[in-house]
This record gives sequence, C-alpha cells and structure tokens, in this order.
Amino acid sequence: MTPGEIKCGMCGLPIHPSESGVRHFGTFVAHSESRCIDLLRGRLEDQQASIGELTEQIARTERNRDMWKGQCERQAEAMGEMRKVLRSFAREAAEWVEMGDTRPVVESGNITVGKLRRAAALVEGA
Repeated sequence: MTPGEIKCGMCGLPIHPSESGVRHFGTFVAHSESRCIDLLRGRLEDQQASIGELTEQIARTERNRDMWKGQCERQAEAMGEMRKVLRSFAREAAEWVEMGDTRPVVESGNITVGKLRRAAALVEGA
C-alpha cells in the first residue's frame, strides 16, 4: 500500500483513487460488494496457486532428502566393508617390516606397504 492510499473497510484491500463504485460509510470507505468479492476471489486464487507451488516444493525436498539419506546409508555400508578389508590388510602390512614402504603389494595396482600402513592408522583412528 502506498502512502495516502485508502483501504477498503470490507475486504481490507486498497482502493485505487480513480476507482468508481466506492461507497462511503460514516467511519470507512468500501468497494461495492461485487468488487470486493471479485478482488477477494482473485486473491484466493493467487494464494491457492502459491500453496500448490509450496506443496510441490515440499514433496521435491522430501524426495531429495530420502534420496540423499539412502545414498549416505549405502556409502556408510561401503565404508564399513572397506574398513573390514583394510584392517585385515593393514594388520599384515604392519608385520612386513622387511618389505619397506615403497614395495608394491599387488603387481597390477598402486597399493604399497606404506599405503596400507597409513590406511591402518586411519582405520584404527576411525
């Protein structure tokens, strides 16, 4: 509402200065009843559209939450499995003193004894 604008005493919406059909009561000014109904109906439709948009946004947010929750659970399971495997390799690596930290454990991979020892420290700390 802009300064100097009058509010309708019936519907509470602003009355434009050039609007016709305005009724003057002793203590307030109002649109005609049909104008109030039309304005309120338009306002109601706008509010219903906003509610529909918010409902869709809530549903989308809930789907995203469920998707990420499932993703986190799957990653936690994978990390648990990886920890089990790393623990067994890391225990063995702790005993491989004569191999040195740079010697590969598997010929085809980039897994060295040093990496297994560092993984053991991380896994045991977690």
